[in-house]
Order: sequence, then structure tokens, then C-alpha cells
Amino acid sequence: MSLEPLNFDIHVGQRLSVLRGQQNLNQGQLSAKSGIPLAQIQQYETGEKRMKPDELWQLSQVLDVEVGRFFDGLVASYSDAS
Repeated sequence: MSLEPLNFDIHVGQRLSVLRGQQNLNQGQLSAKSGIPLAQIQQYETGEKRMKPDELWQLSQVLDVEVGRFFDGLVASYSDAS
């Protein structure tokens, strides 16, 4: 089973949005706390841009979650794609 990179990026971006919301942070606040520019946060959440591993780690630290939380539901989302 192969995943389309865009679908993968959209899923991870949606998870970022959910996790950010659970911490009651807006995109600007997450940007300020992580040091990642606001425009990049916006692009990550829409799946327009792929997060680099170091940014994924940094965001997990700011959001106080395990990195794996960004991938929750990924297999279920694509199980019908095979």
C-alpha cells in the first residue's frame, strides 16, 4: 500500500490543528511558542507543506504530546486505499 504524500501531509496537518486546539492555542500562539513562522504553521495545518522531523519534534514538545499523536488514525484513514 502506498500513500500519496499530499494525503499524508493533510492528515498530519489536521492532527496538528486538533492538538493545538486541545491546548487552547491559536496559530499565532503556537508560532510564538515554537519559533516556527505563522505562515508555516498555516501551511502545515492545510497540508500544503510537509513538516520536517525537527519541526515535528519541536511542535510535539510545545504541545506536550508524543510525536506519535500526529499519526493517530493514519492507518485507519488509508486502510481502504489498498
